[in-house]
Amino acid sequence: MLPTRLTALCLTAALCACGGTPTETPSQPEKPAAAPASEASASPAAPSENTAAASWKTAAEFRAPNGLRYLYVVIDTPATRDDLIAVASDIHRKEPDAWLFLLDDEEKIPEMLAANRSGDMSSFPAEWVKQHLSGSTSLMLMPDGKRRWAVFEGQSRSEPIAELPCIEGQGMCTD
Repeated sequence: MLPTRLTALCLTAALCACGGTPTETPSQPEKPAAAPASEASASPAAPSENTAAASWKTAAEFRAPNGLRYLYVVIDTPATRDDLIAVASDIHRKEPDAWLFLLDDEEKIPEMLAANRSGDMSSFPAEWVKQHLSGSTSLMLMPDGKRRWAVFEGQSRSEPIAELPCIEGQGMCTD
């Protein structure tokens, strides 16, 4: 069986994160806004009414030895792509240095963390993640050499659906 992109991502995260320190940090939402990737310099995407009242909480935090910070965030299931972009933007403004995993359930987050910490992906809850991962963010290396935050939908890492701003170089992003 060929590994999925998510498996490859998780393996990469596990390799980077072995020996990291998990912590728990609750976060509070603020009003969301973000720019779609195809219109990164345009005005922010308009969230639906559902997202305007969306809540989120950080279920777990993991800091890798290399300094990368991963947040496992529980969100309401986004009704639309724009809602996902809006909630990702909201969280990114409060946590500008973190790679985000946006999930609609927290039941198996401890198993995700354990697999990432140990590097043993045989216990990684892949089917559960497939069902509950709404989206994620990561740094993308751009053709101009700059590193920008991108939002991805579901397990996909092939095509970003939006770019997020680099906030004071946090998380090793560059403008």
